Amino acid sequence: MSKTVVFIDSFSGDVADLPRKKRTETEVLKVLSRSPRVSCFDMVEHAWLRNIICRLLTKQAVFAVQEGFPWTRYTVTASGKLLIGDPHA
Repeated sequence: MSKTVVFIDSFSGDVADLPRKKRTETEVLKVLSRSPRVSCFDMVEHAWLRNIICRLLTKQAVFAVQEGFPWTRYTVTASGKLLIGDPHA
């Protein structure tokens, strides 16, 4: 008898799971610094995330690199690292 194996993939980045109280620019930067991938589904579904990332892009605290669908990688810049108190900025 053969076994059936099912693989479940998530198209949600870590930043989309931030609790309501931690949905700030600083907290988003902290999460993006360790887990930089954000899916287009997260951006469509979560206005708070879309708005924060837009502000971070405007402040040049992150820059975006398109990856394979549905992912975008947001790299935290030196100015973004300063905002979160990263000593390696």
